[in-house]
Amino acid sequence: MILGPWEASWPADRLGELLIEVVGRSTLGRGKVENPPASFDPTDAAQVELWIQAACDWLGVEAEPTQAAYPEVESFLRHGGPAILRMRVDREFRFLGLLGARGRKAKLLTPEGSVASLPITTLRDWLCARLEDPLDAEVRAFLRRAGVAEKEEERARSAVLRQRLGAARIGGLWMIRPGAGSSFARSLSRAGIPGRMALLTCGHGVQYALFLAAWWLIGRAALEGRVEPGWMAAWMLILLTLVPLRAAVTWLQGVVSTRAGGVLKQRLLAGALRLEPEEIRHRGTGELLGNVLESEALESLALGGGFLLLLGGVEIVMSGFVLAQGAGGLPHVGLLAAWIALTGGLGWVFFQRRVLWTRSRLDMTHQLVENLLGYRTRLAQEGRERWHEGEDRELEVYLRASSGLDRLTALLSAIVPRGWMAIGIAGLAPVIATGEPSMPRIALAVGGVILAYRALRSIAGGMAQTFGAVVAWQSVREMFHAAARPQHKSAPSVILDRGHAGGKLIEAREVTYVYPGRQAPALAHCDFEVKEGDRIMVQGPSGGGKSTLAAILAGLRRPGSGLLLLNGLDQQSTGTRVWRRAVVLAPQFHENHILTESLAFNLLMGRRWPAYPREIAEAIEVCKQLGLGELLDRMPAGIFQMVGETGWQLSHGERNRVFLARTLLQNQGLTILDESFEPLDSENALKASRLV
Repeated sequence: MILGPWEASWPADRLGELLIEVVGRSTLGRGKVENPPASFDPTDAAQVELWIQAACDWLGVEAEPTQAAYPEVESFLRHGGPAILRMRVDREFRFLGLLGARGRKAKLLTPEGSVASLPITTLRDWLCARLEDPLDAEVRAFLRRAGVAEKEEERARSAVLRQRLGAARIGGLWMIRPGAGSSFARSLSRAGIPGRMALLTCGHGVQYALFLAAWWLIGRAALEGRVEPGWMAAWMLILLTLVPLRAAVTWLQGVVSTRAGGVLKQRLLAGALRLEPEEIRHRGTGELLGNVLESEALESLALGGGFLLLLGGVEIVMSGFVLAQGAGGLPHVGLLAAWIALTGGLGWVFFQRRVLWTRSRLDMTHQLVENLLGYRTRLAQEGRERWHEGEDRELEVYLRASSGLDRLTALLSAIVPRGWMAIGIAGLAPVIATGEPSMPRIALAVGGVILAYRALRSIAGGMAQTFGAVVAWQSVREMFHAAARPQHKSAPSVILDRGHAGGKLIEAREVTYVYPGRQAPALAHCDFEVKEGDRIMVQGPSGGGKSTLAAILAGLRRPGSGLLLLNGLDQQSTGTRVWRRAVVLAPQFHENHILTESLAFNLLMGRRWPAYPREIAEAIEVCKQLGLGELLDRMPAGIFQMVGETGWQLSHGERNRVFLARTLLQNQGLTILDESFEPLDSENALKASRLV
């Protein structure tokens, strides 16, 4: 049976069933969601995207909308699954469920519930037909005039189309990914970490078993005083086998590190985005920078220390087995166990010193960054004798902590393995003095001591790194756990059918908000309504609660009591994501930011990225209306010029107009401007007011 676009695709009224099947068969989760209502319009890309994202939220996963450049469509199909693809079939928009790819075949979920394999090139042709068909006749005629042979025509056609359509993008693609708050263990499992770790452990075990076998063969030959060609050949074969095995284990270790690090970073980023404003409001830039540095340390130290401990654990088991067979027997193994216990106690002292060192380092980093940020103010307003007040004291505390930690690190890395070497050899003296053990058993015991020395060296380094990771974890665990915080979800049917309650866009009744740790409310018993088309100015003294009200309306803070409705629904019914999309807030200048990216990204980050050409054109038009046309003309790359700390520097007024443009380009129902006109001169303020 040849599968065609119609047989493989799902109609729009069964999109909910398709999502359930894709999520379930991809082991991303379980759940139910209704099919789109009759009012669902599959030709409206914005409506389709909104519904798919809401349905995926409901199912506990994330739908990441993306676009694939024409030359990269095949690569997306090979690596982008599971995904939902929208395509036009016979003038009707239908949907494909891509489960993944194996080799040159893509796995598609059919409406009958079966999984069909389809050549990736065929699926690519289906998706690209809308772009290629208008040019097909022209390209083929050109190739015939050029005298291209018939058997080379298809390859030449593909090359010409790739050249002509290189900048074109294929939209209507949604990659289905685990939710930000999903189980971290499940995320690691989906990345294949447990299986690879088991394989890595087996690889280390086999590697050291071969290592011991090689030493046994050469040791036997040396002790017997004769070398047989067969035994030498076996010894050389083992050594040759160790080379590719060591390379494979090292490669596998790198894969595990990369994938586990990626999962951890995604989790921490999701957690950072879910922190409440009050949790970071009173933290300085230096403290936040310290948390970022600790997150990097957590990844590198945990993975590096974990691998060293794994390696040391395998070696210590092997060495214990060898020692048990040697001249010292079980008492020698007991001596090794006692030394490991002593190493553990030393590691605990190291952990406590590491805590003190990290604390002093973070305090010093925090103070240094804060001083750098306020450097000009200090020069202008603080007396010269106070410029470096406290810095010497902080450095002294840090140096003391560093010295203590360095001494203990030296003990762990040097004394622990070398001390065992001396004690292990000394432990053989009573046995050798009796004259009972044979030379092979003495050789086994010495080999076990040497192997335990190597194991303890790995364990000492692994303990130092692992304890460092544990200390770093204490700084970032809040972000890690924040990713799993429950978020209000909205049923997809609510997204498309959220009628206005009597034309009211926002309705507030008895809304009250009290900041944590305070008794007096910042807002008390607020009652108001906002209807479509209203333009309302809120005036009041500084600290009167205007910005607090704006944050509550935007969904950044939740009222302590009262009723707040958006289009007749509260935030629990609408969902956090939809609420924050429907209400756009331009914070005050000092709370808004230009990211180190292109100007286009900074303008359109509230919509989607990468943006469609029409959205870029819309952004350029809004910039011109806000008086930023001259800025675009000065920039070598225009709207795609890099801006921010490492790019084009914007003036105070230009930054504020970029903030305004970013807000206006989101095109949502309610727009809140928090003192956005204050930094502007009268001419630009007038231009901006006409657009709002």
